Amino acid sequence: MNAAAGRISALGAAAALLGAAFGLASLAPAQASITTGSGNWVWQNPLPQGNGLSAVSCVTATGCVAVGLAGTILTTADSGVTWATRGGGLGITNLYALSCPSSSLCVAVGTGGGVANSRDGGSSWKHVSNLTGYLTSVSCPSPSTCFTVGGAGDIFKSADGADTWTGDLLQGAFVGSLASISCPDANVCVTVGDSNVFDPTGFRTTDGGVHWSPFGPPWTQPTGRGYTMASCATDTFCVVWEDVTGPWHTTDGGMTWATGCGGSCPLSPSESCPTISFCIEVGGTIATSADGGSTWTTRTTGSLNDLARVSCSSMVTCVAVGSNGTTLTTADGGQSWDTGASGTTTALFDVDCPTTTFCLAVGGFNAGGIILQSGDGGSTWSVAANILGGVQAVSCANAGHCLAVSASDTAVVSTDGGATWSSGTFMGVLFPLRAVSCPSTTECVAVGDSGSIVTTSNFGSNWTVRTSGTTNALKDVSCATDSDCVAVGDGSTILTSTDGGATWIPSTSGVSSNFTGVNCFASYCLASGDQGRILDTIDGGASWTALRSGTDNPLVSVACQTYCWAVGAGGTILRGAVRAVSNASAPTASRARTSVPQVSPVPSPTRPAAAAPLAPARTTTSKTDSISIATMPDMLRRIPYITCGPIR
Repeated sequence: MNAAAGRISALGAAAALLGAAFGLASLAPAQASITTGSGNWVWQNPLPQGNGLSAVSCVTATGCVAVGLAGTILTTADSGVTWATRGGGLGITNLYALSCPSSSLCVAVGTGGGVANSRDGGSSWKHVSNLTGYLTSVSCPSPSTCFTVGGAGDIFKSADGADTWTGDLLQGAFVGSLASISCPDANVCVTVGDSNVFDPTGFRTTDGGVHWSPFGPPWTQPTGRGYTMASCATDTFCVVWEDVTGPWHTTDGGMTWATGCGGSCPLSPSESCPTISFCIEVGGTIATSADGGSTWTTRTTGSLNDLARVSCSSMVTCVAVGSNGTTLTTADGGQSWDTGASGTTTALFDVDCPTTTFCLAVGGFNAGGIILQSGDGGSTWSVAANILGGVQAVSCANAGHCLAVSASDTAVVSTDGGATWSSGTFMGVLFPLRAVSCPSTTECVAVGDSGSIVTTSNFGSNWTVRTSGTTNALKDVSCATDSDCVAVGDGSTILTSTDGGATWIPSTSGVSSNFTGVNCFASYCLASGDQGRILDTIDGGASWTALRSGTDNPLVSVACQTYCWAVGAGGTILRGAVRAVSNASAPTASRARTSVPQVSPVPSPTRPAAAAPLAPARTTTSKTDSISIATMPDMLRRIPYITCGPIR
C-alpha cells in the first residue's frame, strides 16, 4: 500500500474494501481475541476481528474509534496495535459513517436510519434515533451541531450532540439519494448525491441548514452518473467527487469549479491521521503508518482465505480447511491458529478428524480431485488418493473407516485409515452431492443439489435414493446416531429424520437464510448460513433459536466440542459456548466433522480486558469505505469517500 492509495480510489468503496481484504499480506504479531457485538461469540480469526470497517476517527494521537458492518464499533488506545469491541446490541445492522467533533463526542450512522452516539470517546454507546431510510454520511462541525444525510434524499440536523434530530431540511424538494455531507462550521454545509435519473446533484447552505441552494455538475455530461463525495476544508474551499470524472474543487464557495483536488487530495472516512506522522486505515483489514502514509504495517493478523469446513476432535483441537489449499489448526481451543502445510493450492471442501492426530481433507475440481491425510493433527499433509471428478465431502466413523463423496456422485471407501481406497460406487443420483455423515461403520447419509438424499447401510457398497420433499440444494447433514439426522440447505431448508434418513420431516426455524452447515450430537444441533446466521436446537431440530453471531460474513460450517466453532468467508473463525443438554448421553460417533463433545454447562468465552479510555485530542477522518457488495445500498457501491482537513 502506498501513500497515494491511502488517499482516494476511483474504483469506489466496494473495490477498495476487497483490495484491502486481500491485498495486505504482511502480518503483525498476534493479539488477543475480542468478543463480537453480542458478547456470546469470540473472534479467533482474523484478529482483532473480521467485519468490514467503513470509517475511523482518531480522538487522540493514539486513541481511535472505528465502525463498520454488523454494527461493529472498535476502539484502540495504543495507535491501532490492539483493539476492544464496544457498543454491542445497539440494533443498527451496519454503521456506514462516523464523526467525532471532540475528544468525548462521537456520532455513528447507518442502516434503518440508525444514529448512535458516545459521550466518552467511544467507550460506551447509545442508540439515540431512527431516522428515514439508510444514512450514508454524518458531519459534526461542533460537539453540539451535527448533520446527516441518506439514501432517501433527506437532510437531518441535531443541535444537541445527536440526541434529537429535525428534518427533512429540504422539505421534499429533492427526489434522489444523498451520499455525503461536509460541514466546515455550524453554518456552512455541502451535501452531494444524485437524482433518481442519476444526475449529479448538490446542495449548499450558509445559514445552518435553514435554506439550501442546489448546484449541478460544472461540466456537460450524459445522465447516469452522480456525485459520491463532498469535502469542505473552509467556507469557500470544497472538493466534490464525481464517479466518472473524479475530483473537482472550488475556491469561491461553488461559483466556479476546476478539475482535480486543488492540491493534496483529502483523506477519506476510512483513514485518519491525527498527527503528521501517525495514520490509520481501515476496511477489510486494519493498517497503521508511522511515517505519514509512506509505509504501512498490517494490524490484522491471520488467514483471510475463505474457509469451507471445520472439524474438532477435542475441546481444544480443531482443523479448518478452505480455498487455496488452506489448512488451519489449533491445539489450544482456538486461542491461536497455525497454518498447516497442505502441499496444494487447490480448494479444499471438507475435513474430518476422528482423533486428535488423524485427519482427512478433500477437495479439487474435475480431474484434480484429491484426498489428503494428516497424522499429526493437520500440521503436515500427504496425498492419500487422487480422485477423478473432484471430491466434495468426507466422513470417518472412526480412524479406520472413512467414506468420501466425489463430484461425479461416486463414493470411495477406506477401511484402513486412508492407506487404500475403493474404486468407487455410483450413488444413484444425477445431481452433485455436497455433504456426507457416517455415524457408524455401516450407516451413512449424503445430501446435495435439488434436494438429493441417499443412504447406505453397508458403508457405501450400495445406496438407496430417498425422497426429501424439497428441490432446494442441501448443503450439509449431521447424524448424531444411526437414526437421528438433520440436513440443511438453501431457502431456509431444515429437514430432520429419525429413521436413518429413510424419511424426512421439514422443520421451521423462523430464520431466513441459505443454511450451509450443521453439527449435531444427542439432541443438540448448531446450524449456520449466510449473513452470519447461527441457530441452535436442543430437541433434535423440532424447534430452533436464533443466535447473534456478531458478523454478517457467511458462516459455512460449524463444529462443537464443549465449545462450538463457526467458520466461513474471509477466514472467519468464531467460538461460542454450547448450551447444556441434559440428555446428551454420548454416542460412540457423532458425525462427519466432529467426534462426541464433552457436554457440560460452560460459561461464555472469556472476554478480553477492555482498552483504556481514550484521552482528548483532535479528530480527522479516514479512507475507503468498507461496505460489502452484498449488504450496502446500491448508491454506495461507487463511493470512494474523501474528506478534507479539519472536517469531522
